[in-house]
Amino acid sequence: MHPTASSRRSQADRRAQTRAALITAAVSCINTSGAAAVSTQQIAAAANLTRGAVQHHFGTPEALYLAVIDHGWTTLVDAHRRAPGPEVPLPDRLSTWAAIMHDAYRHDTTRAAYELLVAHRSNPAFLDSQLPILKTAEQTLDDLWTTALADTGHHTATLIKLRTLVRSCILGTIVRQAVDPTDNTATVHDLHQLMLTQITGQS
Repeated sequence: MHPTASSRRSQADRRAQTRAALITAAVSCINTSGAAAVSTQQIAAAANLTRGAVQHHFGTPEALYLAVIDHGWTTLVDAHRRAPGPEVPLPDRLSTWAAIMHDAYRHDTTRAAYELLVAHRSNPAFLDSQLPILKTAEQTLDDLWTTALADTGHHTATLIKLRTLVRSCILGTIVRQAVDPTDNTATVHDLHQLMLTQITGQS
């Protein structure tokens, strides 16, 4: 008996749900234990699944981790899509961008993605595998940012450098806070002031 269309959809839905559960569990375990210490057995247990489920749905641990990175960049890009464009006055626009960037890079999925990149920094094959995902995400982020600030009169390259600077400030603070939770630099206000100063020359 051939499977019906509805049963095929049901099977596809179940597969998608299982994959999503494993990715969600991986994000949680990575942020709790660290990417270097996490295991597929730990991830499967957190998802209330067996270790075989990881192999069945992803094949290898690396494939699961690449899916986590893909999910992290997708979450990051989706957050930036909510940022305003030239229809909003510049000070308010930059304030919203600062808040969105501040929160997006601190999101659990984004942090897990960066954790995995650091943990696999000595694995060229893994880094090469994730590079297309990263480049696509970065290009989209650049496009969203430059489109939102197209009315400022700055060259595209200048705007991209500013986004890179803001991103570096955020990531640097995340690293510092990992060893010193009292570090409170690169707040939303700080990021807003940085953007405002660089774009308008006003502090």
